[in-house]
Amino acid sequence: MLPMPEITGARYAADEVFTALASEILQGLCPMASVLPAERQIAERFAVSKLVVRAAMHRLAEAGLVIIRQGGATKVTDPSQSTSLKVIELYYQLAPTHPAMSVIARDVLEKQFTQGMSLLNVFLRRASLEAKRDLPLVVMHAIDKDADLAEAFWRAIAEGGGNRVLTIETRWLYKTLKERPPSAMSKGAEAKFYAGLAQRVRDDAGAIDFYVETLAPAIDALFAKPKRRSKLSPRKGVK
Repeated sequence: MLPMPEITGARYAADEVFTALASEILQGLCPMASVLPAERQIAERFAVSKLVVRAAMHRLAEAGLVIIRQGGATKVTDPSQSTSLKVIELYYQLAPTHPAMSVIARDVLEKQFTQGMSLLNVFLRRASLEAKRDLPLVVMHAIDKDADLAEAFWRAIAEGGGNRVLTIETRWLYKTLKERPPSAMSKGAEAKFYAGLAQRVRDDAGAIDFYVETLAPAIDALFAKPKRRSKLSPRKGVK
């Protein structure tokens, strides 16, 4: 029975090395086509065995983040070409906590925005009258309990809509996003928004239009390029 903790410990160590290296790749600290350090150097850095490093490297390769060449260098690939859900999970986890991930934070917020439209559409088409009627109560209960309002609302929408894939994805999202990019809304504005949205869903009164009109400008602003100051325009305070 003694080997089991060693195996478990090795797997955990490989997870740690994988997450650290993958995070650096996703942040651009290891640019595409760059070469990762040798296994020995990585092993020394993380104070683990080469076997652990090798396991982590294979996970990076499986995630599409590196190419391992037998007897050659391990090269970083383009993360945008990855097909691994683990990479998406790492993007979600890194977005709110790393300043270098501001571009990814925008992508995460945009994905959540479009996901919200899909969830609303399914709920409006498939949810029972009871589920629609109870939605404002879900919002009020979350406000009264000072619970996570966004999570309470979208979980209710996903489960009420009855689409299994959307329901699982929503649960996975909130489990993954222990930290999130900061909301553009104040707490009061958020409560007003979800209360208004829930009422429109209940009354079948343009819920999706309200959702888009309220949130789209903030999402678009994230991707707007800053205006360059004209060379001919006077500086502030100069007449």
